[in-house]
Amino acid sequence: MIDLHTHSIFSDGTDTAAMILEQAESKNLQLLSITDHNRVGAYSSIKDKSVRRKFTGLIIPGVELTTVMYGEIAEILGYGIDIDIIREFTEKNYIGNSKLQTIILKKTLDKYAKIGCKVDIDVNKFDPETMLVRHTIYASLIQYESNKKFFTDTENFYDYGKYMRLECNNPESPLFIDLTDLYPKPENVIDIIKKAGGLSFVAHVFMYSQKVYNRLDDILKTYKPDGFECYYSKFTKEQTKVLKSFCHKNKLLISGGSDYHGSNRPEIKMATGLGDLKVDENDIRKWSDSVAKI
Repeated sequence: MIDLHTHSIFSDGTDTAAMILEQAESKNLQLLSITDHNRVGAYSSIKDKSVRRKFTGLIIPGVELTTVMYGEIAEILGYGIDIDIIREFTEKNYIGNSKLQTIILKKTLDKYAKIGCKVDIDVNKFDPETMLVRHTIYASLIQYESNKKFFTDTENFYDYGKYMRLECNNPESPLFIDLTDLYPKPENVIDIIKKAGGLSFVAHVFMYSQKVYNRLDDILKTYKPDGFECYYSKFTKEQTKVLKSFCHKNKLLISGGSDYHGSNRPEIKMATGLGDLKVDENDIRKWSDSVAKI
């Protein structure tokens, strides 16, 4: 079994690096990557031999870097990276998590108040160190049925992931929060992954709006990633098939993973995702043997 998309406490997951390794071992994973958002702190923990020994499989050092595509927040996964090079890049190009959460909260409350969307959050009680800002906003937002009218699709009202991807990050939604000036460009992200000796993959492209996933050819031509994440917990079998076909046609590499976040997304399990995720080892072995491992 393989899982190349997991998150620890160093971004928005709830497990320590040691806990992730223990769980990967219990599930008999052969390949694992911790891909925290714009952070690589988990790999400092793994340098401790007592932590690394918890998992007998191979670890591909990874990261998930936030960027902007066609005005929409998106992510690029980097694998086989030099941790020190990526750490230097993230420290220079990304705001610290507490400051970022505070900015998101202020921008969201200001925007939602302006359009008449009801959200009750006491900013004095919001702790950016221990609370997740968008989870907090969403929990308040769905308390009021009247807020449904601001959603581009009522279905998104009932799904946090869709709210975040298809409303907050979608410029065409009334609930869009423009954070695009806070992130580096895709070409810069892909370039640093390459300089760090790694391979770049566009993450979960079908989780973005049509404005992004209908431009696969343009993404390839403009940004030149090494591949796409074709296996993902929330992809349909048809979406995986479409992406794999696109990758095969264009001689691109294929990655995949659950997007495990621990108890922050309890429905998503490591390796198996929502229950039936299975990353094909044959697709991953085409490139995994050639990249750095721990």
